[in-house]
Amino acid sequence: MKSKKNTANVKLLVHASNVTGLGAIQVVGAFINAITKINSHEMLVACPEQLPYCHRLKVSTVTLRRVLPNSLSRLFECLFPHFYFPGTEQLIVLGDIPLRNYQNQVVLFHQPNLIRPHINKNTGMTFKFKILRLLFRYNLKFVRKMIVQTIVMKEQLEQSYPELRDRIVVIPQPAPDNDFLHAKNWDKPFNYNKHTKLTLFLDYP
Repeated sequence: MKSKKNTANVKLLVHASNVTGLGAIQVVGAFINAITKINSHEMLVACPEQLPYCHRLKVSTVTLRRVLPNSLSRLFECLFPHFYFPGTEQLIVLGDIPLRNYQNQVVLFHQPNLIRPHINKNTGMTFKFKILRLLFRYNLKFVRKMIVQTIVMKEQLEQSYPELRDRIVVIPQPAPDNDFLHAKNWDKPFNYNKHTKLTLFLDYP
């Protein structure tokens, strides 16, 4: 994993390097856009290369380029984050796994495969998810608040990790930012016939 970073401490670090999928990118893009309107000074956003919207905001960013397999890169990133990111007074993690040795940390949780198997029988049983669950538990002591989107997720998370009781907050997922859905963005006419290749999702320009 390679990164470009500002080594000076920042007041707020937003960790978005593990954001994947169209829905997650839209929600995170809207969140970052909103938070930069509140205060973008002394703020740094850790972005993956596949989140171009993040890089167009008027805020300092650090780009994570993973050269190792994704799971192995994530392991190093979460265990030794100070090799990749500067110190910070507050940290918001938009990708499930807390970062080691960062205090005052808020984590957005949305990965059901981190729930323990005896709580949710549909939890992934691959070696990858077993390691992620160990890493998740190992770093929990650095979490001040864990944000989930549903009451069910909150209950399963508390049953899986009792040490999180009284630290979980339920905040439903917001609607995507209007910039992604506004009709003016779709200025190309769409004509379909039996020879047309149908694309379900389009990249946001």
